[in-house]
Amino acid sequence: QSLRRNSWLYDAYFINQDTGWLVGSVGLYPYDGLIVGTVDGGQNWLAYPSFDNVTFRGVVFVDSTDGWIVGSAEHETHHGVIYHTGDGAHTWEKQDSTISELLDIEFVWFYTGWAVGRNGLIVRTVDKGVHWSSDGLDTTGVIDHDISLRTVTFIDDKIGWVAGDDGQVYRTLDGGV
Repeated sequence: QSLRRNSWLYDAYFINQDTGWLVGSVGLYPYDGLIVGTVDGGQNWLAYPSFDNVTFRGVVFVDSTDGWIVGSAEHETHHGVIYHTGDGAHTWEKQDSTISELLDIEFVWFYTGWAVGRNGLIVRTVDKGVHWSSDGLDTTGVIDHDISLRTVTFIDDKIGWVAGDDGQVYRTLDGGV
């Protein structure tokens, strides 16, 4: 099933067999951020309002209402962006931006999450995304900052993995602190 011509889908997240979201971009450069969702396992897709000059690369939800998307703002020379929804993707609020494009995001609880991106970037929140920071994350001498970290996953607030370019995989047993 084709959702939309001239669109690129980069990530998907389902909270159960019926309810899920896809994110990416649509159009010609500069791209517009694309968010679509389903409540019937993908038989039908609802397109949510798009964002001008943004490419979305990652999506995560902790339930049917609270979710986050990450990507880059094309008009800000690919600075990373993070948005949050509290109403199932109908409206989004910008939470933060970073100096590098963000490529993936993960939450294990409503309050604790991580995002990863270009230049070995890892940021973390412990307050539902109100504040994002790399402060306190001990990556010096561990993470190669010349690579892009493309995926992040955690099984609880301590144990997780990030992976990226050149086959690099890193594990933490303390949440990265």
